[in-house]
Formats: sequence, C-alpha cells, structure tokens
Amino acid sequence: MSSITITGLKELSEMLTQIAPKAAKSYMVKVQKPAAQVIIDAFEASAPYSDQPHQHWALRDSIVKQSKWGTGDSGGESLITTVGPNKHVPWGMWQEFGTSHIAGKHWMGTAWSGCQDEVLNVYMEGINELFAKMIARDRSEAMIEN
Repeated sequence: MSSITITGLKELSEMLTQIAPKAAKSYMVKVQKPAAQVIIDAFEASAPYSDQPHQHWALRDSIVKQSKWGTGDSGGESLITTVGPNKHVPWGMWQEFGTSHIAGKHWMGTAWSGCQDEVLNVYMEGINELFAKMIARDRSEAMIEN
C-alpha cells in the first residue's frame, strides 16, 4: 500500500486549531477522500490484468482505501490513509515487487509517480476551501460584533 504524508503546512495547523477538534477531524476526512480517489483511479488503471481464464487477476477490483487516526512524527494526531490491493489479493504485491521467480512490474509505484501532483492539488483545493470558509465565518462574526 502507498501512504501520503503531508508535512510543513504550518498555516493548516494553526487554522485547524481555531475550530473544534471534532469539526477539524471531520473536515480532514472529507478532504482526503477525493485525494485518495485519485490514487485509487491511478492504481486501477495501471493494475496488471489478463482476460485469460487461467490468469484472471482481479487486481483492478481489489484496490481499497483505509484511513485511521494515529500519532504523527511530531507527536500530534495524524490522519493516515493507505491505498492498495486488499489483503486477500497477495499477488498485487507480488506483481509490484516481484518474487524469486518473477520480476516486479512496479505498477503501483508507476501509478503513484504519475498522480502525486494531482493528489496534492486535490488535497490543497479542499484545504483552500476550508480556509475560505473560515475567513468568511470570521468576517461574519466581526460584522455581527460591530
């Protein structure tokens, strides 16, 4: 499975501390879904496939996404999203990395290389949308106070 780690977004951290922790977590989950879908689509498009009955590999149909909250390198809470073939399809990893009998095809690595810019763009669009909503909310609150 591939993992995406986005670090160095100091403004994002500061912005998320201004909203309720539950709301921040909820929004982070919403933002990662379309970004992860870009990876899923790329993996499905590059997965080795054969129409031969004795070689029918359903890798395209086995790509899954899992997200969980964990502790990041800085000690804070992080949303960790992994994408790859499910555990019932071990030949996905064999096709990626190879075995002692077959060479790896590196289909996930190739797909990730081709889509990582789009993943980050989709993710940042979601973050920018959140930032715009927060600015609008702050402006509305300021107008109400005055």
